[in-house]
Amino acid sequence: GDRVSVFSLLGPGDDPHGVSPGAQDVRRVADADLVLSVGLDLEADWLEKLIANASADPSRTVALGEVIDPLRSHDDGIAPDPHFWFDPLRVKLAVSEISARLSAVDPDGAEVYRANATVYDARLDELHAWIQEQVAWIPPQRRLLLTSHESLGYLADRYGFEIVGAVIPGITTEAEPSAKEITGLVDAILERRVAAVFTEPSVSDRLARMV
Repeated sequence: GDRVSVFSLLGPGDDPHGVSPGAQDVRRVADADLVLSVGLDLEADWLEKLIANASADPSRTVALGEVIDPLRSHDDGIAPDPHFWFDPLRVKLAVSEISARLSAVDPDGAEVYRANATVYDARLDELHAWIQEQVAWIPPQRRLLLTSHESLGYLADRYGFEIVGAVIPGITTEAEPSAKEITGLVDAILERRVAAVFTEPSVSDRLARMV
């Protein structure tokens, strides 16, 4: 609502894996009552350095990925997958955490935050139901996902898709696939008759088009 001034450290289409914050960002973080991040290594080192440069109170920083029961990377099974916003039900957990944190910072607005969170939760439930309806039209054997990098693990887990592979192996966009990995991906596409490669605006589609 109008109780909070919100600013974003990332613009539309920015790749969160590699950001170079400016002096204005340092000032904003220094003045902020609350700093929200996805966490789970999505923002990598740049956010930690930004918070340190701003001398921000660590108690005012919140990594939402810590409250959503994160999945592990499809690639290595060890690193946490940060892309939880592709699962509306996990997003509800993040919304609840945001509401609680805002209420702690601004107790007078607690009822407003709870009410707004309830409304947003209902929208997320509607989205979840809509996705289920759309997925039901896809034969189970065709629910195959091949992406530019490993970003749709939560979508696959929630709605019964299979991750066939990714052009860029791993959960970040900074890796570079080897010739062997590209060849293996092409073989998987041919073997499984994968119909599409799903790219994203923040990642170059050069390799995806080559595949």
